[in-house]
Amino acid sequence: MIGFTEPLLALDHFQKNSDRYWLIVSDIMMPSIYGIQFIKRVKEVKPDVKVFFMSAFLTDDIQYRTGLSLLKVDEYIEKPITLNDFTKLVKKYFLTQTSKN
Repeated sequence: MIGFTEPLLALDHFQKNSDRYWLIVSDIMMPSIYGIQFIKRVKEVKPDVKVFFMSAFLTDDIQYRTGLSLLKVDEYIEKPITLNDFTKLVKKYFLTQTSKN
């Protein structure tokens, strides 16, 4: 697992090492690049990467949710989330990922 606090560094690392990633967990509100732009660029490099979007803000906006759907966001997580619930989500996708290989 690799973590970044600077999204442009994360994007650069992903672009150079996309074969090492099967899941991206991103916040929507980030410095220097908005989360949706970040995910668009990630998906340009590796369209099948799983994406979890996190936010502390409720977004019931239909247009916004449609945009997330078009980006093929796999999970939208409203913060706060317990470690137990987050672990369950990751395991669910990990098991799906490992059954493909």
